[in-house]
Amino acid sequence: MLVLLLACAAPPTDTRSYADKYLSGQYDDTAGDGATGDSGDRDTATGGDSGETHASDPPVNADIPWADCQLDGADGDGNTFQYRYNEDGHYVSYVYEWGRGDAADLTEAVTYQNGLETEFTKDKKSDGSIDYREAYTYADGLESTASYDNNGDGVYDELVAFTYDADGCLAGGMIDRDGDGTIDSVYVARCDDAGRVVDLTEDDGPDGTIDFRWTTAITTDNEGDTTYDELQDDADDGTIDATRLWTVNSDGNDLHDEADADGSGFADYAEDYVWDGTTLQTVTYLYNDRDGTLTSSDVDTYAHDAYGRWTGRSWVMTYASSGGSISGAWTGYWTCPTP
Repeated sequence: MLVLLLACAAPPTDTRSYADKYLSGQYDDTAGDGATGDSGDRDTATGGDSGETHASDPPVNADIPWADCQLDGADGDGNTFQYRYNEDGHYVSYVYEWGRGDAADLTEAVTYQNGLETEFTKDKKSDGSIDYREAYTYADGLESTASYDNNGDGVYDELVAFTYDADGCLAGGMIDRDGDGTIDSVYVARCDDAGRVVDLTEDDGPDGTIDFRWTTAITTDNEGDTTYDELQDDADDGTIDATRLWTVNSDGNDLHDEADADGSGFADYAEDYVWDGTTLQTVTYLYNDRDGTLTSSDVDTYAHDAYGRWTGRSWVMTYASSGGSISGAWTGYWTCPTP
């Protein structure tokens, strides 16, 4: 698996730690196209090259008022969406309608207990039937288990358990990939002095042999920008099978992100972000084939209200081979208590 951390600029949504994203593969990008997620779970409609973003994105700025807010939006094709946030500013529901003017086509819901996310559900047809479910438990505020029901039948298909060191940093975990009660993989993690995971190994089987290793070198410059240089060795044989280079600013917002998911030596995609203070202005996406030749580019431009909340996004996708392009946009408005 390719362990990729992803941070996008989006309204605050998810209180969970990144532990399960290391071990469950939620941030895997095996195709190298910048799209992540085990089964397309948590895909919603306000960002990314296809008009989608992850509902688990962290907040851009905790000072931006989201509490008890509702965001309603639409694109030029008549598709509409709605986000709702609770009194803590956490995302609690999302509804999408494909523009037919009838019932909603997708509904997501998030449940919290003591400020921590305990369940995420997706109803792909908004017919009242759950098609996908995630459940989480905690101990002393740290995520202890994550369970995934991939078809909504009430039986969890994948279970992950986490362990932590005395400082509360991820130390490892165990995965049951088919829900049969058998441990399929054991992970061991190591943190640096700042509590960040810098080394992760997997023993698949488990048979006592390391089958996978992920490492990252972390550096911070004088401006406070932090770069994560990630390497993946699929067989722990010394051969680098995938890389990722990721830079964030002092606020934790993305500045640059590129990855080589197939070990070809060329980046499969690259993303550059431009900020005005804490508000995202533009994102440029470049997509390449295996020899590094540009195949397409996408430029997204964002609009905000006086509080820094998104009110619109427009994008232009250009194809290198033909020079042709497609474009689109969405606009939204917020309903919130007076700050």
